[in-house]
Amino acid sequence: MIRNLKTQLRFTFYHSQPIVQSNAQTYFRTEQFGNDYISSLCKQNLYNEALVAFDFLQNNTNFRIRPSTYADLISACSSLRSLQLGRKVHDHILSSKCQPDVVLHNHIPNMYGKCGSLEDARMVFDEMPQRNVVSWTAMIAGCSQNGQENDAIELYIQMLQSGVMPDQFTFGSIIRACSGLCCVGLGRQLHAHVIKSEHGSHLISQNALIAMYTKFDRILDAWNVFSSIARKDITSWGSMIAGFSKLG
Repeated sequence: MIRNLKTQLRFTFYHSQPIVQSNAQTYFRTEQFGNDYISSLCKQNLYNEALVAFDFLQNNTNFRIRPSTYADLISACSSLRSLQLGRKVHDHILSSKCQPDVVLHNHIPNMYGKCGSLEDARMVFDEMPQRNVVSWTAMIAGCSQNGQENDAIELYIQMLQSGVMPDQFTFGSIIRACSGLCCVGLGRQLHAHVIKSEHGSHLISQNALIAMYTKFDRILDAWNVFSSIARKDITSWGSMIAGFSKLG
C-alpha cells in the first residue's frame, strides 16, 4: 500500500520534499497523522500534493477527514481554480459522516464562486443552517467576480435586512460590484455605509472607494478618500495615480 503511495507522490516529493520519502509510512500511519499531513501540505501551498494525499486516504484507508482538513482541501481547490477537484472534495464531504461547521460551510460557496460556478455556490449558501458575515461576503464576492453585479447588490441588501453587518471584505466586494454597474448614486450610498461602519477606516474599504471613484471619473471624490487615509499602501497610491492618468 505504501509502495503505491510512493509511486504516486514520487515526483512531487522529489521536487518539493515536504517529507522524507522513506518516512512516508509515518505520515499515513494513523488518522490524525494523515489529516495533519494533508493540512501541512495545504499550509505550504502544495495544493496538488495535498489532493494526491487526499486521494490516497480516500482510496486506501478508512480514515475520516476532519472538518478543518476538508476546509484546507476546499481552499486548495479555490487556489487552483479547479471546479472539478472542488466538486470531488465537496461530494466526499456530503457522502461522509462529517458534520460541517460554519467555517467549512463558508469555504464551499467561496470555492465555487472563485471557480466560476455561482449556481453551485448559491445552492450551498441557500442550504446553510446558519450564516455569518463571511458567508454573505463569499456569495457577494462570487457574484462580483463573475460579472453578476446586480445579484451582488441584492445579496448585500438581503444581508443588511437579516441583521448581519458588513465588514471591510464585504465593502471591498460590494464596492467593486458597484464599480461594474457604473452607478454613481449607489456608490455614494455605499460610501455612506462605509463611513458609518466600524470597519470603514480599513484600507480594503478605502482603496475600493478610491478605485470606484476613479472609474467613475470622480477624481475629487477619490482624492478626498485618498487624503483621509493615514497610512496609504501601494494600492492606494496606484489607484490614485491611475485616476490622475485618465485626466490626460
